[in-house]
Amino acid sequence: MTRFALACVAGAALALFADAAGSPSLARPRPDAGRSARGGESSPYAVVGVRSLRLREQVADLAADGEWVAVSYGGGCNVSFWHPRTRTWTPALRSPAVGNCFPEIWGSLAFAGNRAAWVGMGGGIQRWQQLITGSIKRPALHDDPLVSAGGCCAGPGPWVGTHLGDVVGQGKLLVFSTWREDCGSWPCSSPVTLTSQSIWRIVDGAGDCAGASNIAGSPHCVQIAEANGPLQPLAVDGGRIVVLRGDRSLELWDASGQTLRAFPFTSEPPLAAVLGGRSLSVLVQGRLDTYDTQTGALLHSWPLPDVPSGGRCRSVGEQCPAVRLELVAAAKGLVLYVVDRTVRLLRLSDGRDVAVARAAAADLTPAGLFYASAFGGIYPGRVRFIPYAELPLRAG
Repeated sequence: MTRFALACVAGAALALFADAAGSPSLARPRPDAGRSARGGESSPYAVVGVRSLRLREQVADLAADGEWVAVSYGGGCNVSFWHPRTRTWTPALRSPAVGNCFPEIWGSLAFAGNRAAWVGMGGGIQRWQQLITGSIKRPALHDDPLVSAGGCCAGPGPWVGTHLGDVVGQGKLLVFSTWREDCGSWPCSSPVTLTSQSIWRIVDGAGDCAGASNIAGSPHCVQIAEANGPLQPLAVDGGRIVVLRGDRSLELWDASGQTLRAFPFTSEPPLAAVLGGRSLSVLVQGRLDTYDTQTGALLHSWPLPDVPSGGRCRSVGEQCPAVRLELVAAAKGLVLYVVDRTVRLLRLSDGRDVAVARAAAADLTPAGLFYASAFGGIYPGRVRFIPYAELPLRAG
């Protein structure tokens, strides 16, 4: 396993180094390393500043909570943490070489408090999935999954068995779901059907929750709900969970799974939802509707581009719906969405909408906006941070 060493660039950035053999090498970078980096064996793997993070690999995804952001790279199998204000960077305890990345498919990254969780998928004919967790103080080792599941068989279509995904979190609450998909006979001559789905809360992430078939016996994961059909967690904020049921209704739960309020949708089905304080913002086709979570009243309806739309795809190893508009997050009176890879902010009070940047991934917290972009050169992976006070749009 390759490990990396951190060197401090006085007043500018942190630089992460590895020697030619991949062994630890603590080198003192040039004073300009926070502003520019040159090629060669002494170039840092990561250059860490107060507003930007530059990586030697493309960023696969990111997820933020407060002032911290979890960044996945190296095909998605490596996850590290960045705190812009203090220029803190915690490298993953794993070689960043894509060739050593296993499983081969990663996704559904979420970050809550000081812990991230994500799902990996691999296998041959038999497919399997793993839920991995890692914290700022205890980065994950990828051979130590919290939960495992699987089924059969590999191929272009859906596979039968128990699935993992829908990882969402914020603060002290981090949840995920497991679901069962079956067909009438094997090989499948009828469409695969989702027969049941459960939502689980990660208690501490300190131990193995075992396989999905006997996860209920683990003290590290608590089942908070189960249904004979779809039951999908969409967002978490303030100790509450937004859940989409099979009848396309939305419910707001507390951390134990008790329903706080229901939001039925009879005509236009919800495509995605984000939660920020007292505001529940729901994406329907061509429009964003915002509700008061305490009264259930519709507060605002603002038009959005009438293009194929949805939320962040949190299924791993399955075909995600092809969307052009993705609803991502909400915080402090703003909603973040991405349309055709352009990050946009919408102010809920008056519907004003501005473009911010082109990006491959983005997230919004009360601290500000994080977004990742791809560049050329030796640092193709870039993450930028804009503090809330400097955003081009803020709550009035």
